Amino acid sequence: NYIGMHLNTSKTKKKAMHSMMLTGLEIELYSSLFSFFFFSFDLMQNYLIEHLTSKDNKQAYEFSKKIISNSEDWYEYFDVFVSLLNHENSLVRNRTMSILAAIVEFDDENKFDDILDDFLSHINDKKAITSRQCIKYLAIVGTNRPRYNPQILNSLEMADLSKYSENMRHLIEKDIKKTQKILSSI
Repeated sequence: NYIGMHLNTSKTKKKAMHSMMLTGLEIELYSSLFSFFFFSFDLMQNYLIEHLTSKDNKQAYEFSKKIISNSEDWYEYFDVFVSLLNHENSLVRNRTMSILAAIVEFDDENKFDDILDDFLSHINDKKAITSRQCIKYLAIVGTNRPRYNPQILNSLEMADLSKYSENMRHLIEKDIKKTQKILSSI
């Protein structure tokens, strides 16, 4: 019996120790998951920037379309997208504006308030194509956030198109009228 009692006590101790080890493992696991979350957020930021600024413009464009198609899932990376809004490459700026225009619908924190002026500055972007894209995306922004419409409409009205060629100026003017019409009807 003594041996049996000793075994039972030993088994009880082992179970208790095993239970404590699991608790220790759980703590370690939670700590690892916590670190992984922050580490993976940084990894995701780098991944987004790398793919949206890729020299393979077709791949970068397809990647941005995937983000736009699930834009609500990408809101947590809003600041990453904002960091690309003034990128030296106009194609990156175009992709970024399209993503931000899609995400504004889910902007419960009103982060877009802080970047509206910067976004509007691309109405007069150095590249005419980017200007046109901005104007097109402003229709989406204003549709999803009508409170921006007075500022958007004012910026469209004040746009200085003199730096663009006559052909591009004519197209941009048409884009402006189309966006003004959309936003004025809201």
